[in-house]
Amino acid sequence: SPSTIRLKQASTITEIRTLAQRALHRSEEKYRSLFGSIDEGVSTMEVYFDEQEKAIDFKVLEVNAAHEAMTGRGREVVGKRGREFIGALEQSLMERLGQVALTGQPLRFEEFVSGLDRWFDIYFARDGDNDSRRVITVYNNITERKHREHHASFLDKLSQQLVVLDSPAEIIRTAGEAVGAHLDISFVHLAGVKLDRGDEPAEAHITVRATWEREGLTVASGDYRAGDYLTQEFLRAARAGETIVIRDTDTDSRVDAAAYRLIGMRAVVVVPILQDEEWPGLIAVGTPGVRDWRPDEITLIVELAHRVFFLVERVRTEEALRANRAELTENDRRKDEFLAMLAHELRNPLAPIRTGLELIRLAGDTPGSVERVRAMMERQIGHLVRLVDDLLDVSRITLGKLRLQPEPTPLDMLVNSAIEVNRAAIAAKQIELSVDLPTVLCVLDADPTRFIQVISNLLHNATKFTEPGGSIRVSAHVGGSDGGKLMELSLSVIDSGIGISAELLPHVFELFLQGERASSLSGLGIGLALARRLVEMHGGQIDARSNGPGTGSEFVIRVPLSSTHVQPLGAEQTTVRALARRVVVIDDNHDAANATAMLVEELGGECRVAYDGTSGVREVLAYRPEIVLLDIGMPGLDGYETCSRIRRELGRGVIVVALTGFGQEQDRDKVFRSGFDAHLTKPADPKELARLLGELSVDPQVNAPGRGSSDPL
Repeated sequence: SPSTIRLKQASTITEIRTLAQRALHRSEEKYRSLFGSIDEGVSTMEVYFDEQEKAIDFKVLEVNAAHEAMTGRGREVVGKRGREFIGALEQSLMERLGQVALTGQPLRFEEFVSGLDRWFDIYFARDGDNDSRRVITVYNNITERKHREHHASFLDKLSQQLVVLDSPAEIIRTAGEAVGAHLDISFVHLAGVKLDRGDEPAEAHITVRATWEREGLTVASGDYRAGDYLTQEFLRAARAGETIVIRDTDTDSRVDAAAYRLIGMRAVVVVPILQDEEWPGLIAVGTPGVRDWRPDEITLIVELAHRVFFLVERVRTEEALRANRAELTENDRRKDEFLAMLAHELRNPLAPIRTGLELIRLAGDTPGSVERVRAMMERQIGHLVRLVDDLLDVSRITLGKLRLQPEPTPLDMLVNSAIEVNRAAIAAKQIELSVDLPTVLCVLDADPTRFIQVISNLLHNATKFTEPGGSIRVSAHVGGSDGGKLMELSLSVIDSGIGISAELLPHVFELFLQGERASSLSGLGIGLALARRLVEMHGGQIDARSNGPGTGSEFVIRVPLSSTHVQPLGAEQTTVRALARRVVVIDDNHDAANATAMLVEELGGECRVAYDGTSGVREVLAYRPEIVLLDIGMPGLDGYETCSRIRRELGRGVIVVALTGFGQEQDRDKVFRSGFDAHLTKPADPKELARLLGELSVDPQVNAPGRGSSDPL
């Protein structure tokens, strides 16, 4: 019946509706499950337009669970308009949103949303038919990636700017200005670290080498002990190469809050630099205000710190290499000039010596002919000896082999001895010499030989560069306090000579420095350098003064006076007396051996000569002399072995003196270790040889090494 049919239709429709509702429910459950589980941010928005169909706002209809992680906003935004929880909306974002809602064409793009302070990768798609104004948005927070890309681009551009700079200060300034603008940082410091005691970080000294600060901000620089400002925890992390991030120095227990407050630091990132397990330095950046440092900012600062530090180190190394190359070039130039001048200085005395010998040969070996040239040849030989002695002394000082033997010595004895050395040269040029010394007793703790050498070098220099008829004045005065401190002696040598130019004045004490080569008075550049080193070894200093060419020069020595009060000793008078000593001279240089034998005989002794070690031992055993003058550097049986054989036969019953050209400190040590009683350097001063022959005795206490003045060093 019709009613039955209608009932069946109604039942079928109900069943269909039930099935449809169940299917829709299952679909919605699947949709909700998918919507809630997706790890990207998803939201549905209703877009609002004005009369010109321009998108002006939107309302959030729905968000998934990942929305809050992506945007920093929770589900409270549902039902709210964008301008309520974001604020100002980017015009480009609204244009794209409106375009998708009107056209149905999906879009994918990247956008910075200033209201959320984040970068997003966004996908827009319309939800519904042509009349729908709803848009589904899928988005990812890409802020970290954008920051990394931005920082990488920044670093690349900055590196290109820094790599062409050749000054550490310029590198730090350029890097500071760039990173200051990029990260809103107020200062950048580069510091060197030196560990003074092993590997203990608290004992490290940190020296700020280069800085950049914003205008108006002054941060302390200089050198300080790390343990005075930083805790053990801070230093342990730094020594391990860990970056130290401080949000607020006022509340961070790892630093001294008061110290950092004084210098205007509040938020700091410190990047220690480690290299081959060493800790050469660090770079610190910061701001005067509290700051929450982002991970990407810290990553950038660490990368920048390493690039800048090693770039600065490279520049410093290159600067050192350039300076070294320049120094080597200058030294090479000075060496060439020195060798040329050395040849000149050696030829000068050799020429008159050779001429004198020729005059003696031509005129005959008569007392008159010899007397005419003797004084001249003595002066020239003295010049040669002085030249060689200066060269050896410079070498000894450079190698650290020269040792002083200080003793309380009156000033007047030192000055008078130096004047006597130069008196003949001063008189030859008719130079007026005046001496003005204190009337009170002035005693120095000085090595007499070396201090006389200093004053003599200054007088020699003044004589050389003063015109005939000029003047030289030696004056001294005492200054300082007597209240428990040593008083200071100031000794000046002033001349009226050619003076020193302003360009040359700062360099006059440099080794091998010479004046203008055009001057016939150029020297080897040794005397003043030697004088300075010897004065410094005495605890003093020496300065040069001059108002320029033609105004003369003044050299001033300042040394402390002795704290020992002694009375001045009478000047020792060295006289050459007849010495009835039996002597054997052993030297492979026939001329040197014969000349020494003649000198011994002139002094009243008896002498025999041998020209090699083997015949020398035979001569000593046959003649049984009191003294043997023995050369060291002989071929075959050298002086050391010769001395050893003599000692085996005669023991200490004979005095053996080394007469040799080897005059270094180690040579003297070896001489005494080898059994010699004394040491003389060739060519020996005749007066010194005479004194030595007169004083030496077979008494072992007298012959002990270092007791006699025959060992001048």
